[in-house]
Amino acid sequence: MMRRVVLSSLILILVILGILIVIRPLNLAVFRGEDCVYTFNFFVDRTLQPIVEEAARRFSSELEREGCRAEFRYVYGSSGFVLSQLILTKSGDLYVSDDFTFARKAVIEGHVYRDSVIITGYIQLAIFTVEGNPLGIKGLKDLLFNRSKLIVAVGDPTHVAAGLLAKELLTAITYVDPVTGVNKTYWDILHERHNVIYAFSAFDAFNRAKLGAVDASLTFDVFNYLDPRGVTMIPIEPEVNVRAAPIVWAIPVYTKQRNIMERFLSLVASDDMIEYARNLGFRTIDDMKVIAPYAKLPTLEDIVG
Repeated sequence: MMRRVVLSSLILILVILGILIVIRPLNLAVFRGEDCVYTFNFFVDRTLQPIVEEAARRFSSELEREGCRAEFRYVYGSSGFVLSQLILTKSGDLYVSDDFTFARKAVIEGHVYRDSVIITGYIQLAIFTVEGNPLGIKGLKDLLFNRSKLIVAVGDPTHVAAGLLAKELLTAITYVDPVTGVNKTYWDILHERHNVIYAFSAFDAFNRAKLGAVDASLTFDVFNYLDPRGVTMIPIEPEVNVRAAPIVWAIPVYTKQRNIMERFLSLVASDDMIEYARNLGFRTIDDMKVIAPYAKLPTLEDIVG
């Protein structure tokens, strides 16, 4: 009788241990985040890819410490292109633009939450040529009034923020033709004197100069820090640099994860992330006041109204 009791007790203990062995991995699986998964869809201007993906990496680590896992899906392109894709699909958890024009359009048309918009830095235009600057360009005037007919790449102003900013910059500067006496904008002169190629993104304009496919390009200066090999950057003269481009982040109204995205934007705006971006050539407002003292720096008010 005693043996049966002992044997039954041993069997019961083994059964309990077996159940615990099965249950424990299941609990660990939950802790590892296999049942707690966030999927994020980001619509991002290609120029800002490095800082967006670094922020995503940091946010993913933060969620992992809480027992969750994050998956990020990206749509890259020009600011106008990715906004059109966001509107077309009526989806997305984040929209990131490198100018206020398309971000303002997103706000006005109700595609992003007005109170979610933040600015984390600025970039500006510069001239790029193949390494060595064979044309000897020293500034905007040297580019426009070069004796040779050049091939110049500029972002398509209909959907590329860098192209829109270039058009704004060159339209704001006028020149009186000494022969005809006609007052012309630099934008008109660029098209009259040179062969202008409209690139499909700011990066595309930069890459054409890097590969020697064009004589020069007018695009964002940050590429000189992100991919400096094979090119020479010529800064635009501060006195004619009319405006810089803000780095704008916003949460689309189509997201079903607004709360978690607000956490993400808090990380984006943190001092650590701002300094990380700064080391990649994305400037703070204080930096811009030093290197571009005459340039307008759009504010949050310019975007949200």
